[in-house]
Amino acid sequence: MLCQKCFKKTANISVTQVVNGQKQELHVCSACAEEMGLNKAVTNLPQIFTGLMLDILKHKEQQAGLPVRYSGTTHCPFCRYSWQDFERTGLLGCPMCYSTFYEKIKKVLKNIHGTARHIGQRPDEERTVPGEANLSLLEKALQEAIEKEEYEKAAEIRDKIRSLKQRLGRKE
Repeated sequence: MLCQKCFKKTANISVTQVVNGQKQELHVCSACAEEMGLNKAVTNLPQIFTGLMLDILKHKEQQAGLPVRYSGTTHCPFCRYSWQDFERTGLLGCPMCYSTFYEKIKKVLKNIHGTARHIGQRPDEERTVPGEANLSLLEKALQEAIEKEEYEKAAEIRDKIRSLKQRLGRKE
């Protein structure tokens, strides 16, 4: 189907709108949708939907006379997700939640990992204790010094390796 605005490109976005009980459909290409501001609405739809659902839940809880878990809490200004929602689901509502709940997220990460600083992951065969990386580098340097017949340098490196192995609690 061709775009109903430019009539040149293939329509890949469909918008359905109900106004006064009448259903209207619009089929447009990405370029025309962006020009009309529809792409922003489509990409933000999950956050908008989450905010709407939270508002509906809050309203239902109030009607049922239940204590409202969302009152008095900090909400993300964009998606309206609360810290209690994160605690319940383990998921954040949108990228803005990271800024909104930064301090609380930092505490959770420290409790789980011992630090809030991300150091990444490496395959098991590359995972080393901090001193082990230096040990393997020193051993390579020792081999190079021996091959180049730089025996004084090799002796210094050998002594560094022995010292490091002692600190790591290894035998020679």
